[in-house]
Amino acid sequence: MRSWLITGVKNTLLDYYKKKKPELLQDENIIETLLVDNYTPEVRTTINNELETILGKLSTTEKAIIIAKEYYGYDYNEISELLNIPVSAIKSQVFRMRKRMIKVR
Repeated sequence: MRSWLITGVKNTLLDYYKKKKPELLQDENIIETLLVDNYTPEVRTTINNELETILGKLSTTEKAIIIAKEYYGYDYNEISELLNIPVSAIKSQVFRMRKRMIKVR
């Protein structure tokens, strides 16, 4: 999904700016870098450390649910089938975990 969105945004930007032809946007890799890779190594390290700290406080089941949902993009039904947990329980756990993560941050 992410790559599809990036390609769509990139193509829309290229179409819009082709009329004006600025020099910066002549190289498509620059656009993709600006859209995707806008974090410095320091910011990435900080984000990764925060994520590790937050995920370290979760139980194994909670980690599996949040990683399957947010990182791998599974929907609630797929996670329910994988873990044999009702969909309603997964939805409420994801909601509570997001709320906890926001508080911690």
